[in-house]
Amino acid sequence: MEQHFLRQTDGFDALLSQCQLVGRSVLEIGVGEGDLTQVILRHGGQVKGYELDTSLGRHLSDIVYADITKVPLGFLSKDWACISAPPYSLLPWILDLLDRYEMHDAILMTSAKKQPLLEARGFKTVFALTGEDFYPPAEGLHYVMQRGFKK
Repeated sequence: MEQHFLRQTDGFDALLSQCQLVGRSVLEIGVGEGDLTQVILRHGGQVKGYELDTSLGRHLSDIVYADITKVPLGFLSKDWACISAPPYSLLPWILDLLDRYEMHDAILMTSAKKQPLLEARGFKTVFALTGEDFYPPAEGLHYVMQRGFKK
């Protein structure tokens, strides 16, 4: 499966400016090259990121190189947020994780095919990205969806 890396982060920057992340613990799944991680950090979030590919995100701190589905995550709680542009195949697992730890505040990116799955869990579409917003370019539209985060 070919990886596509997020390059256009302006929409995330605008969205996160409304989320009061200063000092907040944020789980990021699929850190990739760290573009979204940098946006979260700029807005004051404290990122605990997970990445499977050990060649990526080396310039970032607090990144765990492991399969997140196979590591203990008992430190998570309802006080954590999840902000992620994950591999879409992990979305069902991520949604179950959010429910298990009562993590209501979340922003996830998804494909049109998986958009209804997130809508069923209370997520609303905030904006869309085109394939040109990734490197290498990806096919179709990609939706950034949010639930929670008090205004």
